Amino acid sequence: MDSRRRLAREFKQEAVHLVTQRGVTVAQAAGDLGVHATVPRKWVLELAMNPIHAFPGEAQRKPEQAELTRLG
Repeated sequence: MDSRRRLAREFKQEAVHLVTQRGVTVAQAAGDLGVHATVPRKWVLELAMNPIHAFPGEAQRKPEQAELTRLG
């Protein structure tokens, strides 16, 4: 059984925004978002290395969000 949470792309992008644009520390962002302290750091690096293809997948998107993405 996989106990890992699947987080939406938008959630990850907002976490990165908190750290890179708003000056929130990685530790504070992790605490506020309820994730392990290394997770936001990993997301910041992932986005920096490959901004176009960072955070692929649908994660836990609502059906309405997935449909809007498909249509748009």
